[in-house]
Amino acid sequence: MSNWSPVKPVTSGMTEFCNLVKPEIEEMAGKTFDVYTPVSFAYKPLVGGMDYAINVNVGNVCVHAMATETLPYGEKRTVLRIQHPKALTDPLKPF
Repeated sequence: MSNWSPVKPVTSGMTEFCNLVKPEIEEMAGKTFDVYTPVSFAYKPLVGGMDYAINVNVGNVCVHAMATETLPYGEKRTVLRIQHPKALTDPLKPF
């Protein structure tokens, strides 16, 4: 995980970020998630923002998402790609 932080439990700020990108994640997965609980994340600072690897519990499985946020923070959030379904025990790794 070159230049990536260690995977850590979500913070309140990351939960907010995950909730804001939920519609994009659902669109990419092709389904609506009744259960949507952010679990963990890793980040990599960029010159113009931050990249995130996110693990979200969506019931009996998880979604792993790669997303980016541009400076100033909150200006633009974009989900780049997802992996779904992932097992609850699959480790989060940037992809």
